Amino acid sequence: MRPEWVAVPSNPRKHRLNLLLVPWPYVVKRDQFLRVSGKISMPPRYGFFEYHRLASGSRPTAKLEQLLQRAANRGFAIDGVALPELSLTLPQYRSVSDAVLSRNSFLIAGVSAPTGPSGETGNYVYFDIPLPNTYHSVKIRQAEHHRWRLDSWQIERYGLEKLLNPSP
Repeated sequence: MRPEWVAVPSNPRKHRLNLLLVPWPYVVKRDQFLRVSGKISMPPRYGFFEYHRLASGSRPTAKLEQLLQRAANRGFAIDGVALPELSLTLPQYRSVSDAVLSRNSFLIAGVSAPTGPSGETGNYVYFDIPLPNTYHSVKIRQAEHHRWRLDSWQIERYGLEKLLNPSP
């Protein structure tokens, strides 16, 4: 793997970074997790699971704009917004990105996006950086390739015993 460096204009006199961390979605339910069977080349205590996003009446962009406005009303200039892994669909990400970039803030967001015509989705992190010209930004997308492993305490804590085996 080769790192890619992207230089962005910045103000060297500014020695702070105000981040808005948004725990979207606000509710995650146990039936959103599903064990996936199949042959894997890992020790027996590992397995696969899927996470399915629930349809929500709330729109992340509207909620995010409320949060940004509340911060502005309190005198905080937000430099960047971060949302968790798999928090947004691709259309939601596009809308959220427009809202964040329009305020001259950067965005880091976990996005579930289609990988091809078969309907499968991938797990990506998107990093959008505004440039001084209002109509330009740097947009970086990277696939997430890490393994997740829930231990027995986490499986029991989140009530996933019927879906995932808590035994090592």
